[in-house]
Amino acid sequence: MTLLRGVFLGIAISTLCAALSPAASADDAAKSPGHRLLVGDYSTKRLAIVEPDGTLSWETPIHDIHDAALLPNGNILFQQGWTKIVEMSPDHKIVWQYDAGADAPHGKIEVHAFQRLADGCTMIAESGPGRIIEVDRDGKIVATVKLKLAEPNPHRDTRLVRKLDSGHYLVAHEGENAVREYDPQGTVVWEYKIGKKVYSALRLASGNTLIGTGDGHSVIEVDPAGKIVWEVKEHDLPGITLAWITMVDRLPNGNTIIVNCHAGPANPQVIEVTPDKKVVWTFKDFKKFGNATAVARVLPADAAPKKPAASDGAQSQPSSHSPGLRPGAAPLTRPPDSKTATGNGPLKPIPDRLVVLTFDDGNKSDIETVAPALKKFGFGATFFITEGLGAAKDKKNFLTWDEVQRLDALGFEIGNHTGRHDNPTTQTREAFNNDVATIEKRCAEHGIPRPMTFCYPGYAHDLKSVEVLRERGYLFARRGMYPELKYVEGGGRGFAYDPKEDHPLLIPFTATAGPQMRFADLVWAVDQARDGKICVLTLHGVPAKLHSWVSTTPEQLDQYLRYLKEKNCTVIALRDLAEYVDPEQAASDPYAGVNRRMAAMKEMAKSVARP
Repeated sequence: MTLLRGVFLGIAISTLCAALSPAASADDAAKSPGHRLLVGDYSTKRLAIVEPDGTLSWETPIHDIHDAALLPNGNILFQQGWTKIVEMSPDHKIVWQYDAGADAPHGKIEVHAFQRLADGCTMIAESGPGRIIEVDRDGKIVATVKLKLAEPNPHRDTRLVRKLDSGHYLVAHEGENAVREYDPQGTVVWEYKIGKKVYSALRLASGNTLIGTGDGHSVIEVDPAGKIVWEVKEHDLPGITLAWITMVDRLPNGNTIIVNCHAGPANPQVIEVTPDKKVVWTFKDFKKFGNATAVARVLPADAAPKKPAASDGAQSQPSSHSPGLRPGAAPLTRPPDSKTATGNGPLKPIPDRLVVLTFDDGNKSDIETVAPALKKFGFGATFFITEGLGAAKDKKNFLTWDEVQRLDALGFEIGNHTGRHDNPTTQTREAFNNDVATIEKRCAEHGIPRPMTFCYPGYAHDLKSVEVLRERGYLFARRGMYPELKYVEGGGRGFAYDPKEDHPLLIPFTATAGPQMRFADLVWAVDQARDGKICVLTLHGVPAKLHSWVSTTPEQLDQYLRYLKEKNCTVIALRDLAEYVDPEQAASDPYAGVNRRMAAMKEMAKSVARP
């Protein structure tokens, strides 16, 4: 990280402004009373059935998820991680399971699609070995179809796959940028090339194919000859931006359901549009579900299970947009508690020794050294990624985007460190906004959830940059210890994060690692995490080969992690602060807490200086 060398001057104080966003007409909204949904989000780790009024009638914790189904018997078929498929009863008992990676005879495997067939078997698409299998209730493979792949990739071979009534298979090949139809012998009998990382394809009764184009930001319907006969593009829907389009469905009334993943809190997660592209219903709930809502399926109103549960209120309603926000702005929202059964209760009390662990700049050591060490100790962490510092071209010292995706798949948070790593205080508002958007775009291109946390490059920040993050829907942002203290190269102490004082978009670090950081500094930092305050640790590369002044050795990292384990610290990613801190309660003046701390430090200095 290119660190600040000096103190930036001039902090302007003002309040955030807003304007009303557009909304659909009441006549349009009246056409759709709402839907019952099966919704899965892998950022909040929740799969749930959402009733039309927004309440949750059933839910279960999950990890990764790209597919799920409510079966006719009332059980739910879904995945637990990338390889294990389970069938769970309404009372949360697993009644059937199959682990495609149990033996891994074909090397690494990921499963992104599966389907319970009429004969009781389960179809499973295996990315990596590049095949579709059908397994019976005993787990025996009864059919295998080999897929045609130019460049096999365990994460991108397939997204949604469905077996058709004809016995053929309709496959969305994300990595191949194409939809293909295979016969039971594995012959490609139809193909449509998208040119984008496609997510889903649905064969309609008309014989046309409805396609969710993934990072094509659109939904298209093509006829058997490959001609586009209907399309909804990225900006076709007033007030809504289409991002990574995952699941799509055609309802009996002719309307189309669109699942709008990675679009941020300014946009709904699920949309219903008419054939003439009028929005008649949306679902948006960033309290229970987050920015990685990849799965949403409309359910029959009377489908089991239907068990009343508490709710904190979702927006499942005729199309409308939050008042009081300027176009493109998004209200700060708190994701639910991802470690409890319901996630609808109050915030967790902040425990002593709560530690947020962050790694800046996307050094190659993040995947080679840091991730294995964190997994060993069972710790969470945030990796802040930039394409600046030469990272866009230097893949010897910095992560590739495939490696960033691997960190995400391992369960770590990917945070935004801007595209250029420029000083935000010297950028125009537009330039900084575009810099932030760059990493969001890269994440979307690689199937990584849109970042909801941020790290200021060089620890530099001002009111303008805070406002931009607020408008883009970021929950938390980490700074250094400026302006209260000057940064000292080589590592050292900062401030404990005090949610009662510090704005969630101006979180200071408690210690930053480097050659000058002593083990005693880590001990001190952890000790600050008490009485409602939180320890935020900043590290860079382990080692950071190009930036020696922020480098940490593998031996030091091991020593730090062992100490955190020994002290029974709760070690989390920055996003996980949402379990303990409500960013909606932030002060209107982002710098109020900073100014109070500086005033207190000034008074203390005067007191010490008196004879």
